[in-house]
Amino acid sequence: MPTVGTTSRPGYVYDQGTDTWIPIGVGPHSHDTDYVNQSTIDAKGDLIVGTADNAYSRLAVGANNTILTADSSTATGLKWAAPSGGALTWSLLNSGGTTLSGSAKTTISFSAQKQLFILYREVSSANASSFFQIRLNDDSGANYEAAGNYGRIYDPLQSDNTSQPWYVAGFTEIRGARMSTAASSQMWGSVAVYNADSTSYKIYTALGGGNRDGGNNAEVINQQGFYSGTSAVTSISFNSSTGNFDAGTVYVYGGV
Repeated sequence: MPTVGTTSRPGYVYDQGTDTWIPIGVGPHSHDTDYVNQSTIDAKGDLIVGTADNAYSRLAVGANNTILTADSSTATGLKWAAPSGGALTWSLLNSGGTTLSGSAKTTISFSAQKQLFILYREVSSANASSFFQIRLNDDSGANYEAAGNYGRIYDPLQSDNTSQPWYVAGFTEIRGARMSTAASSQMWGSVAVYNADSTSYKIYTALGGGNRDGGNNAEVINQQGFYSGTSAVTSISFNSSTGNFDAGTVYVYGGV
């Protein structure tokens, strides 16, 4: 039975049966299976893992920011894997924002993201009463469904302003807001898209509104809905329902 060496032989064990000092992990004797051979370790962070009764193996250190995860299909019963869930890392996908001008449509393309957040500000069209529309993957099919509340702004000094719930199936876009009857009016708002990298439904929330700026019929829209397209979202298109854009900036953020 081996015993721990004295201070005269640090790093060794003494085998009473053979009257031999054995360097820990490198001895040539049959009972070396009791010790881990130092040559098994190749790099900082390597692990020695049991693989069966009285057997072990090296599990190489994983990539940065991965975690050790049980997996019975591997030789060691363990693997390194990226953590699931947790906070997303956000980045601006269109550096500096994109100006809306000179066209009725602007498209921003990117790699698939888990979530998207779109912010638009001071948007207007050359034509009054235009809607600001958002399409995922430039899909203009009847694949959007939403419910929410909208308010229509007339003269704020009168009693004819309206606010009411609504539900629409088969929309061809996410409707952001509507300009008033004054061509100088503008729109602001945001859209959040969840599950954007999935081939299943993408859930979205949208809030937007326009100012009167001397006109009537500007609309404020607050909605929740889903997009039923089966491809991961890799582009966002911004559309003016009538006339070209003449002002506005959009920012598209992605979270992975």
